[in-house]
Amino acid sequence: MLYPFGLLAVSEIWHLYLIESLIGFGDAALMSAYYSLFARHVDKGSEGFEWSLFSVGTQTLSLAIGGAIGGVLGDVYGFKILFLLSGIVNLMAVFTLFFLYPFINGTRQESLPPIYTLPKGPSPKG
Repeated sequence: MLYPFGLLAVSEIWHLYLIESLIGFGDAALMSAYYSLFARHVDKGSEGFEWSLFSVGTQTLSLAIGGAIGGVLGDVYGFKILFLLSGIVNLMAVFTLFFLYPFINGTRQESLPPIYTLPKGPSPKG
């Protein structure tokens, strides 16, 4: 969340190395929990289909689209504006999740409508 704002403060090369090292350690800690949570909630019989959606949707397409949009914004407006916009979008996402959490965990009397899942992938023949 604070990563883009940290990039705005970089004035020496060692600042960049420090920030990137911290992000690397944070991502390493996050990914093991992220994958284990996803694996726990994969539906039996459609593991391959769901892992492929997870891999393509969250890791491939989002990185490609985000990189393309970020490249254009960085080229047109410069990196300072790009990092500022990225930080603002991150803050908006965090605050959105913060306000949605009571609806998701069931502590509110009224809840959001149910989320409908994607249809199951082809089941293995047996």
